[in-house]
Order: sequence, then C-alpha cells, then structure tokens
Amino acid sequence: MNPRNTEGEWKKALTSIIEHLNKRQYKKMLQCLETVPQSLKDGRKSRVEMPQIIIQHLGLEGSVKEMKTILDQIPRRDSAVQNLLRPFVENLKSEQNKGGPIKPCIDHDGQQDSRTKDKKRKTDERKKKFVSESESDENEDPQCSLLKRKKSDKDDSECWRKSIYDLKLSRYLGDKAIAGKVVQKSGLRPYQTKTKEHKALFYVGLADDTDCINMTVYGRQRYDEIKEGKHYMFRNQGQQDQ
Repeated sequence: MNPRNTEGEWKKALTSIIEHLNKRQYKKMLQCLETVPQSLKDGRKSRVEMPQIIIQHLGLEGSVKEMKTILDQIPRRDSAVQNLLRPFVENLKSEQNKGGPIKPCIDHDGQQDSRTKDKKRKTDERKKKFVSESESDENEDPQCSLLKRKKSDKDDSECWRKSIYDLKLSRYLGDKAIAGKVVQKSGLRPYQTKTKEHKALFYVGLADDTDCINMTVYGRQRYDEIKEGKHYMFRNQGQQDQ
C-alpha cells in the first residue's frame, strides 16, 4: 500500500465511515481504539478530527486493520460502511501477498513506534475472541445480535456472570461477575484512602465476546498476579476476585 497515493483517500473514506455511525456505535469505536490516548477521546475532539488522530497513532495500514476489526465488533457490516472500507482492506492484502513493505507507525520525533507490533498482536487476539456477527444495518436492534450467539454459551454463564455489554446497559453488577481477557494493563498508581492509608491501584482493559470496558483494580498483589493476554473473573470491590 503506497502511503503517498492512499493516505488522503483513506482519510476521506474513514471520515465517511465515522459519519455513518450512530452515537452508541461511535462511542464503542472510541472505547476499542486503545492506542489512541484517552485525552483525545473524551469529547473535546469532533468526529471530523478523529480520522486524522486515528491515522496519526496507528499508521495507514494499522488504522485500516483496526477499523476492520472494530466495525466487525460494533457490528457495522452493512454495505454502506463496508463498501467504503473494502477497497483499502483488499489493497492491503494484495500488498502483503506481494511482500510489500509495511509502513511503520511514526511518532512526532520520527522514531519507529513499537506500538504498531503490539497493536497488531492485540488485534489478532481480539479477532479470535469476539464472535463473528452476521451482516446488519445501522438500525438493527443490538439485542437481536445477542440472540444469535450459541444458546449453550448463554446457559452456562447467565446464572453467575454478566456480559460486558449487559453491564454497560444496566450499570449494575450486583453479586454477579464479569469475565474476559485482559487486553491492556496500566502501571501502578498510588492513592490515599479515607483513613489516610497509602495504597495502589491500576487500570485494565477487559474484553469478552460482547464488548470491552476499562476497569479499576485495587491492590499491589493483584497487579503482580494479573497479566495481559490472560483470562480473569472480576467482582465488585470487597468480593473475591479470580
């Protein structure tokens, strides 16, 4: 893929793709763009600015791959969106089959950003984890997509756990748990309790086959135990974590 010939075209196509997303889908897209700093996703940047931000942090080819994965997850596999995305995906596959060069992600100092390789690994992991959704249009009820999942998976989990998607809808976990793969983990951050105790917390990005979510985890011991790429079960603070 020649960046000189296609970056401008991809930016235009990406702008159109984002314009096709409704509010809920756009919010989910931002949540899944883990490489883009949260400060650029907190609402101060408009939809018009977001394509340039995505390309800047993921690179040309990285942003094409990431958007393909995210649009499958939302899901937006209808022709209105996929017809804009497909030429760039096919172009990328063609270049890779020919052994063409992969354009690295470049930071502001001109140095190759190793996050491109890390992002590709995380994207591949999520592709294996997320369930493929059938083609749907923009107005498809999200509940209809959930009903297409295997009944056995639902029966096994509904008695003791909540999906991330359901947790976001209800905003209440209760005595149930959520389980998924840790796709990202922050560093330890100190905090002070109401009784002036000095303790530590950290953040994790957790993904299951319905959605992804950012979580706060308390305790230095848990920081040593929880690893990126592994599966864990979480309950509310004060309950036993696994």
